[in-house]
Amino acid sequence: MRKWIFSCGFYYDRGICFFDTLTRRFARYDIDNNSITYEPDIYRGEDNFYIEKFVEIGDDIYGIDVGGEKVMHIDMADRTATVISIDAKTGFWGNYSYIGKTDDKVVIFTRGKGKKIEIIKNKVLEASIPDSVFIGGEASFGFVFFDKSGERILKYYKERNVWDEKKTNISVGQVVYAEESEGVCFFMDLDGDIFTYDPRDDSIEKKYSIQAQGGSMIEFFITGNKIIELPSLGDDIFVIDRTSGVSERWDRYPGDFAYVGPKGWSRYDGFNDIDGYRYYSMRTANYLLRVDRETGEIDFLKPSIPRPEVEGEMIIRSNMFATEETISLSDYVKYISCTRI
Repeated sequence: MRKWIFSCGFYYDRGICFFDTLTRRFARYDIDNNSITYEPDIYRGEDNFYIEKFVEIGDDIYGIDVGGEKVMHIDMADRTATVISIDAKTGFWGNYSYIGKTDDKVVIFTRGKGKKIEIIKNKVLEASIPDSVFIGGEASFGFVFFDKSGERILKYYKERNVWDEKKTNISVGQVVYAEESEGVCFFMDLDGDIFTYDPRDDSIEKKYSIQAQGGSMIEFFITGNKIIELPSLGDDIFVIDRTSGVSERWDRYPGDFAYVGPKGWSRYDGFNDIDGYRYYSMRTANYLLRVDRETGEIDFLKPSIPRPEVEGEMIIRSNMFATEETISLSDYVKYISCTRI
């Protein structure tokens, strides 16, 4: 059975567009009819990409490759695509502390490389940052980062281009995710413990704790009165009541739900906020995860997928070969004409 795997996407035409590494073409998940169709004209290049995150700036879409060496730039107005070279590589993955945008620029804070990279159209600018920057998120004044140990907080004041560093003075494990809410930075360590940092008075507090096994959490989502914590290599989703602080393990999965992605990949990663919902990509599961921003209600959506002959056409167009990791030999033989051997 073909595994549909994508870590992130960008919003387009009432759907989430993502790069399919098997066919090297874009596909789109339609949120209204819960289906996946191909969008072959968005990108017609030969380079393959494993996109870490998409950044949308008007008609310009930037896909940041996980390897830290290239960015796919798509102009959606005329459907042209170029490949931009960057210098952010320190390993096969884990090359970025933060990817986002400021004004009309893509901004990338590297991990272990000591660089801030900005992209304007196809122009790349670099500046130095502290080597200890590990992970972070946006704040009203710019950005808040943490070092790998969770012992130091680094604030970057965007307008003044100034860094400020502070010891946390509280026991924090390796920080894996950070998100701002109402002027306060919420951050989580591998064990799923959530802390808050208020930059207005530099106060740090441990707010919530869960009973995750073996340090297995990767990110969270703050909804109305709940926080949804998602697993990294474990299987458990946790829901925290923000008023009582009580957490519960969520286990109401569809009967045929399964994590089918590559071994060692975190269960969840990229997401898109659309119409009051957060949609998490099909990174390792056979369903999309959808969370209601107001109520915290969790749904799993299993999309209909392209017919085999349509997928076969995409493989032929891109001159691709496949492996048993992504598609069975019997299915591949059905798709590809023997005249191509």
